[in-house]
Amino acid sequence: NRLQKSQPDAHWLSAFPSLEDITDNVWHAAVRCARDLVFPPGTPVVSEGGRCQEFMLIVEGTLRIYKSADNGRELTLYRTCGGGICTIT
Repeated sequence: NRLQKSQPDAHWLSAFPSLEDITDNVWHAAVRCARDLVFPPGTPVVSEGGRCQEFMLIVEGTLRIYKSADNGRELTLYRTCGGGICTIT
């Protein structure tokens, strides 16, 4: 029993084609609980040491994951964009 892109709760699946074929009922329940979160550019989503509240699947845009040094400099660890996941979460 595949999830259909036309289902209102699964519209974002088109960014993750390999996830559409999962037939597990637990996965289907997780998809029904999924929420769309939209962040303006430059918005911090998760801070180092903070609790991650979500597992992020990036539908569109780019997410930059970086570490800040004590002197204020930033080191980009990686970037992910539409169709990617934030593996740090």
